[in-house]
Amino acid sequence: MDVPHGVQNENGMQAASAWNKTIYRVFLKNGFKSCGADHCVYVKRSNIGYVYVCLYVDGMIIAVKTVGEILKEALKNAFKIKELGTAKVILGMEIDHDKNDETNMIKQPRYIDDVVKQLGQLQSKATDNP
Repeated sequence: MDVPHGVQNENGMQAASAWNKTIYRVFLKNGFKSCGADHCVYVKRSNIGYVYVCLYVDGMIIAVKTVGEILKEALKNAFKIKELGTAKVILGMEIDHDKNDETNMIKQPRYIDDVVKQLGQLQSKATDNP
């Protein structure tokens, strides 16, 4: 099978594989470990607690109690990045941050609506469960 034009780097590697190896080296250099269960999740324990980075294609979300400035600087030195601020929606999930309660809530109303519609349950009535 031939790889389509534009999805290989100059060494003949597929772009996704090349990107994964590149980002992997950057995270290892900065003290992160790839999560065994999901190789697109990186974890680092620091003096401020745990830092989690979740990758999806060429985007990422950083989860840390305080601003991960050190990580952002390392990423800026390695790549051209665009900071989008605090995540509100990612991969169709809505994220609510409550700074007073120090909690995050993830909601998927669009996904739930799609499943209900797909199963033909739009007119169904709610019922109590034990």
